[in-house]
Amino acid sequence: RRWDPNYSRFSKLVNGGLVGKPYLVEAVCPSGILNSGAHLFDAMEHLAGSKISAVSGRIIHDGSDDPGICGVVYFDNAMTGFVDCAWKEDFMFSIRVRGDKGEAYIAESPVGVKIFQINGMDYPITYHGSPMLCAVENIVDFTTQSDTLRCSGKNGIRPLWVALAF
Repeated sequence: RRWDPNYSRFSKLVNGGLVGKPYLVEAVCPSGILNSGAHLFDAMEHLAGSKISAVSGRIIHDGSDDPGICGVVYFDNAMTGFVDCAWKEDFMFSIRVRGDKGEAYIAESPVGVKIFQINGMDYPITYHGSPMLCAVENIVDFTTQSDTLRCSGKNGIRPLWVALAF
């Protein structure tokens, strides 16, 4: 998600004060914790501007090799997050950030971001092709133009530890 220009813009607007001081992150992932859960935790930390320091919840045993979870995460900056990460049909990967002056919401289907709203106002969605193409373009720009690297393997390790904590 860090490579997606829509998430980058969403993060800048949220962290720039459009919802006031954020205090809650709600996240939904329509697949198991190992499939997309790590992406969800990384996006939550990115939007909260803080690391997850504790988790509480339960594993949803659905018979698959990749179970779901339902729980609460706590961030170092005193924000709280609610997580619903389990296999389900017709749900989108989505994150809602609530602040003392409003809320922001972003949701995506497998083909990209579908909804981008802040305080009830729709924001234009930019389609940049495959998320992997965005990642490769960022890596090339980083190596050839000294651009900022938006994500690395280090960004993926922490969310996996969070997933394992459940």
